[in-house]
Amino acid sequence: METERIGFWQEGEAYGVKRGGALSEEDRYWHAKESLLDLLGMENLGKLLPVLDERSLTQAAYSVYPYVVKVYDSSQISNLPENTILIELDGSGTVEWHIAEGILNG
Repeated sequence: METERIGFWQEGEAYGVKRGGALSEEDRYWHAKESLLDLLGMENLGKLLPVLDERSLTQAAYSVYPYVVKVYDSSQISNLPENTILIELDGSGTVEWHIAEGILNG
């Protein structure tokens, strides 16, 4: 479960990713253990997106996961009946991963 905000920072030539600021309970979400940056590595991301420099690749991929799961209830979605939850699974990263895997493997 992600409980903190993740942000990209840059000061001059230095840049990176930092965590900070707790997410409220209703904004928390679950995701895969590794981001696309973790899974593919900088070298392979560079092959996929050769027009981007390392800073841009880091900014674009540090918080992209193969899947993200969010849970909502009637306090968050106005037309959702009481005592009902909505589970949203965003698997678009999985599609990106399969495309990337195909490009990298030929």
